Amino acid sequence: MSEDDDHQVLIKRLVLDVYKLKNPPIYELAVILAENVPNIKRVIFERVETDENTEVVKLTVEGPDLDLYDIMDELKKYGATVRSVDLVEAVVVRIFSEKSR
Repeated sequence: MSEDDDHQVLIKRLVLDVYKLKNPPIYELAVILAENVPNIKRVIFERVETDENTEVVKLTVEGPDLDLYDIMDELKKYGATVRSVDLVEAVVVRIFSEKSR
């Protein structure tokens, strides 16, 4: 794309390494994220490690225009922290206007 093109970059998928307390359980946290974070259409949790009080999980979220910071803020409310961002899928959407024709 040239510098004159109008475009927008949208985040479609994120895979996050998350450290969390055992409560809420992952099935409840999946519903919480889906209901409370804008644009989330799919949530997948996979448990990686567990001990007496905590878990390490791989969190995959998908949607039309995700915001990492919205997701991190919601996780923080429930005692979870993002340790790393392991995958980002972004797409460029061209915005057509009279000027670009």
